[in-house]
Amino acid sequence: MSQPSAGNLIQGVTDSEMEQRLTLREALAEDRLAEFVRQEEGRGVELANGSELERALALLITKRRVHVGPLLPSDSYACR
Repeated sequence: MSQPSAGNLIQGVTDSEMEQRLTLREALAEDRLAEFVRQEEGRGVELANGSELERALALLITKRRVHVGPLLPSDSYACR
């Protein structure tokens, strides 16, 4: 019986990580934007113009504003 090579082990880890990673497209289709944002932050993805993280955050904020309503000047995070 042969032993797996280091290259095969690394490829196996990479493949399993890719299977578990949520894409922006999947997050949108499955209503899992918050999970996508947490995943990307956990991976250390930087917020950049035009990035998937930026789009996901913008969509999540818009979605929450629609459901909760816009923040008023009298609102503060301490009161919520």
